[in-house]
Amino acid sequence: QGQIRNSGVELIASWHDKLNKDFSYRVGGNFAYNKNMVISTGVLDDEGNPGKWTGEGSFRMIDWIYQSEAGQPLNSFYVIKTDGIFQSLEDVYDYQKDGKLIQPGAQAGDLKFVDYNNDGKIDSNDRQYVGSAMPKFTYALNAGLEWKGLSVDLLFQGVAGNKIAYVGKSMILGDVEGNFNRSAEILNAWSPTNTGSKIPRLSKNDPNGNWSTASDYFIEDGSYLRLKNLTIGYDITRHLQKLPHFAARNSSCRVYMSAENLFTITKYTGMDPEVGGWDGLKYPVSRVIAFGVKINY
Repeated sequence: QGQIRNSGVELIASWHDKLNKDFSYRVGGNFAYNKNMVISTGVLDDEGNPGKWTGEGSFRMIDWIYQSEAGQPLNSFYVIKTDGIFQSLEDVYDYQKDGKLIQPGAQAGDLKFVDYNNDGKIDSNDRQYVGSAMPKFTYALNAGLEWKGLSVDLLFQGVAGNKIAYVGKSMILGDVEGNFNRSAEILNAWSPTNTGSKIPRLSKNDPNGNWSTASDYFIEDGSYLRLKNLTIGYDITRHLQKLPHFAARNSSCRVYMSAENLFTITKYTGMDPEVGGWDGLKYPVSRVIAFGVKINY
């Protein structure tokens, strides 16, 4: 039986005040830190040592991409690291061990993979831990104000310290599988006249395994800050009740505009960082803008 430990701290604070009969405001927020760690997987390998949960996270041509073992966060990304892009054939030939090329199928424009165990070849034994989808920090901020019937409420929400496996890049930036629409970013792929690109060269057969190797090329920072909700309203009850008909019925009316997922600040290059750490081109959350009228007659 496996064992996982979560430890951390959470802080919550709020403040509200009324400055005069017309103006009041409030502000609040919460901040949480969490450390996730596998204590035991509950299995042993053939030699009696603590075992690992492996073989998860494959996507199309990409082999499994994460695993769990004691001392690491649950489902940590376990991949081969990259060291940029080969800029010339000389770079490829210079990357060797005992006179043999470490990446014999590479050309200029291909990803350079790190030979972590220094055995002169690139394989699963070169994998390293590069983070987890589990956020280390989660936080939110809410605020609001009211002034003479006008109200404004907003909610910011975000996470930090987490990674995302953007495996969908293999479909929209590579040219190996010819069955999908591509991103316009593919026009900026590496070429002899565009050596500053971070996108590997275009290739139909991909002999270097740029798009099939489980590497950190697909692992990105998943931190973000999002304006989750903004609501602006105006209570016109006091104007409405100037009319005797509505005043006699104590009628009320409020008009409002509400916007969800209005904007997001993130370094993530995919469509939406709120994907739970695994992005095979998941449909992003929708931006919703609504207008409404609430009437009590």
